[in-house]
Amino acid sequence: MDLMALVPDFEPQNKREPVVKHDCEVEPEEDVVKAYAGDSGYYGHVRRWLVRQRILSTTHYYAQTCLKSTTAVRREMSQHLREFPYMVHPFSPFRNSWDILMTFFTLVALVITPFLNAFFFDDQQHSLIYIFFIDAVLIMDITLNFFTGYYEQCTKTVFLDRKIASTKYIKSRFIFDLLSAVPVEVFDSLAHGKTHADWYCSTMNFVKIFRMRNLIDYINQFHKAYHLSFHTVKVLKLAIIIIVSLHWSACLVYYVPMLVMEFDEVDDTLSKSWIMSEAMRKRDSKLKKYILSLNRATISLVSSSHYLPVTTTEDMIMNFVLAVFGKIGFIYLLSQFLQLMSTFQSSEKERLKLMQQLQEYMQYKELSRVTQKRLMVYCNYWYKKNFNRDRHILNQVSEPLREQLVFHNYKKLLETVDLFKFLPESAVIQLVNYVKPEIYLASDVIVKSGSQGEHLFFIGSGTVAVYTSLGKEVCHLEDGSYFGEIALVMENEHRMASVVAIETCEILVVPRESFQQVIAPYPNLLSRLQKVALERLEKTLILDEICRLEDPNPNYINISNIRTTRRE
Repeated sequence: MDLMALVPDFEPQNKREPVVKHDCEVEPEEDVVKAYAGDSGYYGHVRRWLVRQRILSTTHYYAQTCLKSTTAVRREMSQHLREFPYMVHPFSPFRNSWDILMTFFTLVALVITPFLNAFFFDDQQHSLIYIFFIDAVLIMDITLNFFTGYYEQCTKTVFLDRKIASTKYIKSRFIFDLLSAVPVEVFDSLAHGKTHADWYCSTMNFVKIFRMRNLIDYINQFHKAYHLSFHTVKVLKLAIIIIVSLHWSACLVYYVPMLVMEFDEVDDTLSKSWIMSEAMRKRDSKLKKYILSLNRATISLVSSSHYLPVTTTEDMIMNFVLAVFGKIGFIYLLSQFLQLMSTFQSSEKERLKLMQQLQEYMQYKELSRVTQKRLMVYCNYWYKKNFNRDRHILNQVSEPLREQLVFHNYKKLLETVDLFKFLPESAVIQLVNYVKPEIYLASDVIVKSGSQGEHLFFIGSGTVAVYTSLGKEVCHLEDGSYFGEIALVMENEHRMASVVAIETCEILVVPRESFQQVIAPYPNLLSRLQKVALERLEKTLILDEICRLEDPNPNYINISNIRTTRRE
């Protein structure tokens, strides 16, 4: 793909107007948090802080991806506090901090649990307090998940309704989380009144390996949230899988013979086990025993020969199981490594090629630093929203399917603009083919006061500011708003105001020439649409009156002049 196709057309630098930072003159929107928890004093300050910790964070990566504009973010916050005030948003600061905490805690729990079970098998009293603490935190995590909204990756939708979020959590990983957090030792102590847990309690703790899935999910979330590269995340996941697998194998190699000793009372059989060998007896510390167990587990995984004999049944079974898992693990690691190398080479080549094209373009055009920065913002937004992918898919599919996809993409435009509601279905089918999405960066002038109107503009995402001809800011228009519809049905209509983008905006543009071509086969339709446009104008004369007060004798024709002429 050629990067030059993404670069917007730039006018010569000496003809460009200077970029001016937007100094808002419109009264700001009411803070949704203050409206919800506006109590004064220390209590109100604490309450507002708690509210901000559980609602959407505007800096969260997924929030910026799913919610394209400031308006969508504010709407999400308002709906959250209005309908589900006690739910925690999955993109909230608290949830983000909790996920970071649980990432490290889960990793530590996966290391501590098998070590305590195996090497403190005969002294479980000292390990119970740690197991209790781990189970308590895992139960807290399960409870919090029932009070956290559910984010669906495929549809990029957040469900804050507790019933829906709970149902989706139960259907996904609740059972595995619950099994890994069951405090078996507590139930055993309450049932038997003993301080020493039975063997099956330590065995049940090995179920915590199911938490490995949660750990991988946490790392995947941090992939984009903290701008980690794909290769960094891939290497990190593989490293964690290898370390945890080796650690658990070492603990199980020692644990299984110890468990057999609980039931087998024949001394000559026990003497043949490797844990009763002279080499193990010389290890006078748990760390030394662990190192020897790690060595034995590694030998089994790579199917090498043991220097300590494999004679007992349990040793043979463990050696066989670890050998099988070692072969499967080797195949998995090899496939992941090859995938990592292929993606690294292809993505790196593509990235270098695009960056080289962009650098050459900016050097050739001798762009200023400000223009270079805006160009980078433009290209990043283009890639972030996958505009090129959408175009590629639409060009590849069949005409009926393409028509359905286009209707879906522009559904909100067709439902919102009043003029389009009166068009026949055949005209609408033709019209959607002429709709063109455009990107405007912050401070870009979308419409200039006094210029002739040729397009209708629909704000797909973003916020724009409306100015009078003398530069007074009147209002803001946000997602779902539109302007310039009069230009579609009236000739020689000039803009009464200027419209400037406040943030990066995605605008759907409908050209007047294309619209006139679509409605040409319907002779009476134009006059009907003009009537609809004039009726809508009667309800929105505030801007017109402000313009008249500032400039009583405008040097251009606008729709208000036509309206007055028609009345006479």
